[in-house]
Amino acid sequence: MRSNQHARLVAMVAALPFFVIMMNVRRRCLHVGPAFTSSSRNSGDRPQRRCLRRGHASHSFDGSSGSISSTRYPSLNFDAAHGPVQLLRKEPPVWLVNNFLTAEDCNALIEEGREGLRPEKIYEGSFVVFDEERLQPLAIAAATLCAFVSWVFHGDAFAAMTAFALAIVSVACLKETVRWYSETVAAAGGQGGARFTGSKWQLGPPFPGGPAEGARERLLEGVRQLCGLPGIQWMEPPFLTRYKFGEGQAAHLDSRERPKPGAEAEEVAAFERIGGQRVVQCLVYLNDVDMETCGGATSFLHEALAGLRVQPVAGSALVFCTAFANGDEDLRMVHCAEPLHGSKEVEKWIVPLWALERKHHDWHQWEHHAVQSC
Repeated sequence: MRSNQHARLVAMVAALPFFVIMMNVRRRCLHVGPAFTSSSRNSGDRPQRRCLRRGHASHSFDGSSGSISSTRYPSLNFDAAHGPVQLLRKEPPVWLVNNFLTAEDCNALIEEGREGLRPEKIYEGSFVVFDEERLQPLAIAAATLCAFVSWVFHGDAFAAMTAFALAIVSVACLKETVRWYSETVAAAGGQGGARFTGSKWQLGPPFPGGPAEGARERLLEGVRQLCGLPGIQWMEPPFLTRYKFGEGQAAHLDSRERPKPGAEAEEVAAFERIGGQRVVQCLVYLNDVDMETCGGATSFLHEALAGLRVQPVAGSALVFCTAFANGDEDLRMVHCAEPLHGSKEVEKWIVPLWALERKHHDWHQWEHHAVQSC
């Protein structure tokens, strides 16, 4: 009989700190997110692998003509593409445009990166803040409460001391479990650059006589025509990206979270100043990478895309809508850049570009000043 009581006591002691710590985490003792976004949003569908936010309901797609419905997705003009266009997935739509950029332009952009002619972007990626100081009083309070309950029900000092010790141990174990989860799982679900490892350079105006003179302009003009934009100012200022052996980017979304209703006017103005929502992504590959032997594939993780993996081919452009035509994020587009492996000399060069829903008002400043951090 006494052993049953002790078993119930141990179960109660182990369970109480768990529920208390979970409530404390929900009350923002644990903060998780990428360094440049606010908290995650719940859209009400099933959770996605390694991503904190949740999926969006599917929308219709007219694949018969290779075009997308303007009422569902941003309009795209594939007639402006110089090479053949492959429809990789119908819903949500994903395309691969071949020969989007010439081999000469690809090599010129890579050469400019190798020569270090561009300002480098200091990428801070995701952060996880785990406030341990708030959990220390919780551990003491929970342990004291457990010891008191044990004393009241059993009148046994040894049982009370055992309950106190078990509560302290339980909180410590749960703290480490939450730390592990936040650092290895939750951090990978951030938006726009979670767990990025690699190098980025500001792809600003060309240097007269530089290796990429004219290549940048042709690249931006190609994306402008494809997305039907009034000018390149309706695109996010581009960066040249290089991955080396062991580098990649974990699961993330490249769309932006809109300021919530009732947000401060300054927050809304800042969102609009940088062009609002990213609506279309055009990921241009500058070199070939064999994804079977060296990795480096762009991999989509939502079940709607059935494990789509795209191999980098020099000059090709992977195109997909990061948001719907109304600016709502398409949370099914969670993807990653698989780490490079195999040869130590392997590299992957890309230029990711995003079409915006409105004009980016910092283009002039960006063109004339080096970016030091993000």
